[in-house]
Amino acid sequence: MRGATYADLLPAKMNVERIFNIFHPYDPVAYRLEPLFIPEYRHIRPVKLFSSNDLRARNSYEELPLEVYKSYLKKLKSQNKSKKNKGDSIEISEHLMIEQAKLVIEDSRLQCVKDLI
Repeated sequence: MRGATYADLLPAKMNVERIFNIFHPYDPVAYRLEPLFIPEYRHIRPVKLFSSNDLRARNSYEELPLEVYKSYLKKLKSQNKSKKNKGDSIEISEHLMIEQAKLVIEDSRLQCVKDLI
């Protein structure tokens, strides 16, 4: 769909509760759909699916921790440093920045669900 934007392809109110976008990471034409639904997902790495004979596949994927892209963490660090240079003496550790990023994503998930309802 050349020339189309996500606003053209996705209606404003969608009846999507869950989306599973399964793709091979080395497929040159595969795309992630999650950032189209929730923009904060552009900062989160895709979850790797394990093979059926792997013991990790028996656990729930919902319990897996979200991995934040390092570039996003660097952005949060630079924002923190700029706040610190402006007089704020609060320093946020990398662990807290990851938790902050997860909270932002969780809030956007909840907002997306509320919009669907």
